[in-house]
Amino acid sequence: MLAGAPARNFKSISPPFMARYITLTLMAAAAASSRTLTIEDILSLRRLQAVQISPDGSNVAYLVEEPNDELHSKEPILSTLWVVPAAQTASRLIAKGLIRTPEWAPDSKSVGYIMDGQIYAASAGGQPRAITHHQTAIGSFSWAPDGRRVAFAATYVEPKPPAVQRRIDLGYDALDLEVSDTVVTRNPSRVWIVDVTTGRTEMVETGSRHILGVRWSPDGSTLLLTTASRPVNDEEWLRPRLETVSAAGGEPRIYCATLGKITTPEWSPDGRSIAFLGSIVADSAF
Repeated sequence: MLAGAPARNFKSISPPFMARYITLTLMAAAAASSRTLTIEDILSLRRLQAVQISPDGSNVAYLVEEPNDELHSKEPILSTLWVVPAAQTASRLIAKGLIRTPEWAPDSKSVGYIMDGQIYAASAGGQPRAITHHQTAIGSFSWAPDGRRVAFAATYVEPKPPAVQRRIDLGYDALDLEVSDTVVTRNPSRVWIVDVTTGRTEMVETGSRHILGVRWSPDGSTLLLTTASRPVNDEEWLRPRLETVSAAGGEPRIYCATLGKITTPEWSPDGRSIAFLGSIVADSAF
């Protein structure tokens, strides 16, 4: 779906498109080979999860899910992040771990990503470094247009008095549920902005919203938020909203009316519109 003027020139390739491309490539390879494709072959396939082209077009970052062998089948599936120059074929391994959502910095000099719940950045020829040391796991992030700050969404844990926190640390953390309580509510997520150089972090005021994702506008003035009223699965998946708030904080406002599920919202390069995948009916199974 598109809200506003047409959006153009997004520097990414959608995983569904790449998945279809890879599937067709594998089918063609199998057809051309005299050997039958086996179950072991399928289980050992490396799955492409994300592809990001740098803003200047010089490099491509891509994320690959690495299969576990039988001895490690119950362990978490790790991913590898690679960077390859657009004019070459030799890829460079950036990192391996529980990695998600690679995104190039605006100046194309480094690629950011979430690994083990924190934001890291690595230049095409350098070593990764941690941008955040947040107390809770980070769910999404977005570079500021100037590349000096990063906005991110993470679980918010309200500070507790020392005596209460001490009891929680000792294991006295039982939940009291009434007979009619069928859903255990998690802690909501909020938005923070971190200075890439100093690591200084400040929370952005967004009211009582539960923040699912954040995207920084091209002019740096506004944050596009994917929000839910409460941190429960039905609200997150079936009734999310698209809202905007000043990068300095404030009360978020609905950007446009939506119905049902929403995913991958992104600003157009001129900041006059957003594009996103969304349902056209409330009970869509997309």
